[in-house]
Amino acid sequence: MTNGKAQRWIARSGSGLTTKTAALIADEILAMKAARQAVTGKRLVQRASNPSHPLHALFEWDDAKAGAAHRLEQANRYLGAILVLDVRTKLPSRAVYSVTHDEPDASERGRSYEWREKVLGTVPMREQVEVQLFDRMESAMREAVACDFAAHDKAWRKLGEAMKTHVPLAVRKARQKRDE
Repeated sequence: MTNGKAQRWIARSGSGLTTKTAALIADEILAMKAARQAVTGKRLVQRASNPSHPLHALFEWDDAKAGAAHRLEQANRYLGAILVLDVRTKLPSRAVYSVTHDEPDASERGRSYEWREKVLGTVPMREQVEVQLFDRMESAMREAVACDFAAHDKAWRKLGEAMKTHVPLAVRKARQKRDE
């Protein structure tokens, strides 16, 4: 439970994680949050490094085969795969979002995973997530165009037109800043 709300943890489709494993990772996220630690892939690897830890088997520990960089990649993928399923609406959303910030405990490249409620309640973080989401939507739209879906379904054409003319303010600001 977070903020007194009943929640069920699930993994994002295609992550290779079971619901049980998603719940174990969610428990680690909650423990880091309770300890007021940044949620990072590095920290998840550190916590799982003990062979008796329930997440230990998720990671490749053969350094000759993979090494520390691969485990960090795995940890970040796992952190991003955890969804919270709203028990009332049955709609899943990410439990944590990867954002850039200046906090001293932020990990590699000044990024860490922040709890959904914090991100949505902090304008700069929320705007980062809006830009990430819109970029993914545009990527999906490009994929739809590449697959020629618009030629077969009017809804795809309308969606593509709407995305060209209705760009969220946060996305416009970020692109303007990037292009300066």
